[in-house]
Amino acid sequence: MNKKKRQRFSIILAMICLLSFSYANVANAVIYAPLYLQVGLFFGDTAKQSYTISSPFGLNMTININNQEIDFASSDKTLVVAKDNGEYSYHIVRDDNYTSYKEAYDMAVALSAAGASTFPVYSASGFWQVWLGSYASSDSAMNAIASVVARYPGSYSTITYPSSARILVRDKDTSRILFACDNPSAPVIAKTINTSNTSYMYIDNKPYRGNLEFTIFKSSELCVLNNLLLEYYVYGVVALEIGSNSPMESLKAQAVVARTYALCQNKHQEYGFDVCATTCCQVYGGYKAETYRTNQATNETYGTVVTYNGKVVTPYYFSSSGGYTENSENVWVTSVSYLKAVVDAYDINRTWSYSYSTQQMTDHMYKLGYRIGNVIKITIDSSSHTGRVLSMTVNGSTGSATFLKSNVRNAFPDFLPSQMFVLGGQSTIKVANASGAATDQTLDYASIRGIYNTSLISSKTIGVQTNLGIVTVSLMTDNTDEISISGRGSGHGVGMAQWGAINMADAGYTYEQIIKYFYTGVMLESVTLR
Repeated sequence: MNKKKRQRFSIILAMICLLSFSYANVANAVIYAPLYLQVGLFFGDTAKQSYTISSPFGLNMTININNQEIDFASSDKTLVVAKDNGEYSYHIVRDDNYTSYKEAYDMAVALSAAGASTFPVYSASGFWQVWLGSYASSDSAMNAIASVVARYPGSYSTITYPSSARILVRDKDTSRILFACDNPSAPVIAKTINTSNTSYMYIDNKPYRGNLEFTIFKSSELCVLNNLLLEYYVYGVVALEIGSNSPMESLKAQAVVARTYALCQNKHQEYGFDVCATTCCQVYGGYKAETYRTNQATNETYGTVVTYNGKVVTPYYFSSSGGYTENSENVWVTSVSYLKAVVDAYDINRTWSYSYSTQQMTDHMYKLGYRIGNVIKITIDSSSHTGRVLSMTVNGSTGSATFLKSNVRNAFPDFLPSQMFVLGGQSTIKVANASGAATDQTLDYASIRGIYNTSLISSKTIGVQTNLGIVTVSLMTDNTDEISISGRGSGHGVGMAQWGAINMADAGYTYEQIIKYFYTGVMLESVTLR
């Protein structure tokens, strides 16, 4: 081998080694994911003044101070966690500051033994204190100080007022206050005394695994977070999202995408938790939502997530595709490589229709803030190749309003099930079969598909080529006072269609095949939970 050939060979060999090394690194890369998840149960508009908690496994109440948990009560009774801003929210403060919970607790016990109604408090200053009583007003609390001093020697000069930033924990049956936290930086946490993999606790009569964390947000909202294992969270999602009686492979597909979706959410960074329990993220129902089959599907896909180019993806999913999923950019804004439209032959039969008067549309436009006068007509300006409306204009007597992509669903008095619709009702044409008998055939989409392109149906009639020449076929009746809409599918249309997944599973596809069909170019990988 001459020198030049040896040099070329060396270069090629080096490239092969480099590629092999790079491939090995990608293939063997470890993907880490959090072992625990924080779910927002009550916050914002759903936050309450108080919550009732209990557990057949017993309750252990703690407070988290600088990432150190301190136990302050254990009980097999029903407890109430509440903001201290209601009736009888005035208290007398014993003028001693303690550096530990035990010091405050011992003093509270000593005073209670002497007949005082006392409880330990973690104060806003970061010290521990002992407070006495619950009074209806500051005057009644001040008037009680003299008798308190006489019966329980010490210094008492301060009265606390009702506060939305203070959390009380009390026994529901006796109303006795067990503890108070007057420092919003320290959340109160409820755990089960028995922490087996079958334990749970109730909040407002609904059971949840894991812990419940109570915290004051912005000094006004008493928020509740459910801290639990990621896999236990998936237990509480699958049945509510796809139904527990669905085929096992579709349940597994749902478990994988639900697990993956939870790891990618940041909608609630303001509150500091990972996901909420509603359709804003994923529907999570806690322990009550679990079933044997959905837990089995979760267990058999333990730690499995959807990845693209070695990174965990956001695997959007929805109910029904109407026969075609959609490119992400045709629903929202950004084009995502793994969220591309695919034909969904397993989900084509879910149809819907609505009808509105022009007056109803006029009222709705006014409600949305569009001052365009009386609605005269609606025109579809453009649609995607899947039949989903991309641009639609509502024309009024004094102006018009244009709706784009997913916003077209909000342009009608009822929020439309999907973007895949036509105006004027479900149009039909007569088609002759081989023997000459005519049958009605439905026009399923808002476009006519040709060999090379797609054309929108933009008029009330179309020409059809027959053996007798071109004939005109009417698509809709002319009723200027009524606007009818018919469409297919349900949901945003991006990613996995749940009904398509169910029917694919019935047809024998595995959960891996289902996921890789709906998400373009993805892989299924196991994450290391820590």
